[in-house]
Amino acid sequence: MSAEEKTKMQLLQELTALRQQVAALTTHTLERRRIQEEFIHFSSAVQMSIDSIVLTDIEGKIIEANDASLAMYGTTDKGDLIGKSAFEQIAPEDQQRAVAGMEEVLEKGYIKSREYQVLTKSGRTIPVEMSVALIKDTAGNPIGFVGISRDISKRKRADAALGRFNDELQARVAQGTRALVEKNEQLLHLQQELTRVGPLAALGQVVGTIAHELGTPLNSVLGYSQLLAQEQLSDRARRYVAIIAAQAQRMADTFQHYHSHTQGYLYKHHHIDLNELVRETLVLLELFFQRHQVRVTPALAESLPLLTADGGSLQRLLINLLNNAVDAMERGGTVTVTTRAPAPSETSRQGVVLEVTDTGSGIPPELFPKVFELFFTTKAPGKGAGLGLAICEEIVNEHGGIIKVTSQIGVGTCVWVFLPTEEERGDHLRPVKEEG
Repeated sequence: MSAEEKTKMQLLQELTALRQQVAALTTHTLERRRIQEEFIHFSSAVQMSIDSIVLTDIEGKIIEANDASLAMYGTTDKGDLIGKSAFEQIAPEDQQRAVAGMEEVLEKGYIKSREYQVLTKSGRTIPVEMSVALIKDTAGNPIGFVGISRDISKRKRADAALGRFNDELQARVAQGTRALVEKNEQLLHLQQELTRVGPLAALGQVVGTIAHELGTPLNSVLGYSQLLAQEQLSDRARRYVAIIAAQAQRMADTFQHYHSHTQGYLYKHHHIDLNELVRETLVLLELFFQRHQVRVTPALAESLPLLTADGGSLQRLLINLLNNAVDAMERGGTVTVTTRAPAPSETSRQGVVLEVTDTGSGIPPELFPKVFELFFTTKAPGKGAGLGLAICEEIVNEHGGIIKVTSQIGVGTCVWVFLPTEEERGDHLRPVKEEG
């Protein structure tokens, strides 16, 4: 083949390719015109839409836009949108997601209700909810996109306002709940006080009546015991007279103490040697122990710190504990009275521990929650009024201390009492009258 023939063949090939390109361009132009014509055909419905409707070619260039699109963009001139890339209308922070969205449209034909930030002509951004569908020619080839967008600024503001309202409502509910809890706690406290005050008021009337009726005989016993003490008596008789006087005085003090608990008691504090108080109390109750066949074993630690306390109250505390211990042993037994320093595992405060342990029948576990309740007793009818441990707890609390009960059926019961030193009491005590 000559060079001339080769040149002619090459020209024919190029001409054929050019014809194909012209044909493709003509087809594309015709399809684009068809889309525009269809868009114009539906323009009445499109223009009436409150949503932005935009038509683009396959490259994303805007071909047509309705009035709602112009309004959302902030212009009245279509020239501000026609011919521009739809991606340029997307805010920079959302453009990568928008490109991914278009790839998804090409893959499955549409996307629905995607949220983007779009740019207006003035440069501000507004949130829109956008759906996009793929447009194909008669041969099924993709040739463009149609996008429908709705300005959701008002909805966003409403959602934000609703969120703030919900937050404020939750805060108010939480505040109201806290206030309700506080009121309920106050009500519970008042109910507990009423429960306590009712029986105590009745107790006060009873104690007041008994004190009035026994006041004259007690004063006579005290008076005559003082006269006897002035007579020439043997040491043994003089000791018995002293015991009679002390016990009569204790009865008077006990009436005053129980009566005071119905009206508020003013404790009189002075320095107390707990070991000395224990020894004195055991002497006073010596005949009581003998009568009930009870052996008392004191285990008193040395060098214990002095307590600043109401001596009469502490003695009533110990006597009540000893009475309970003896009553728990119907056939006799052993009571151990222990004083010692507290172990680090018991409390970090400085003070003295008093323990009264018996070998009685023990307290059933189901009764433990009630042992400190006023008028609750595990004793048989006629043997106890249920005042002992309630009064003991009151005395210990007023001295800033702690009282606990442990018990085992068939083994016995131990009442553990911690009494702090004056330096460790802090704010545990009510105002008291200090004495030397």
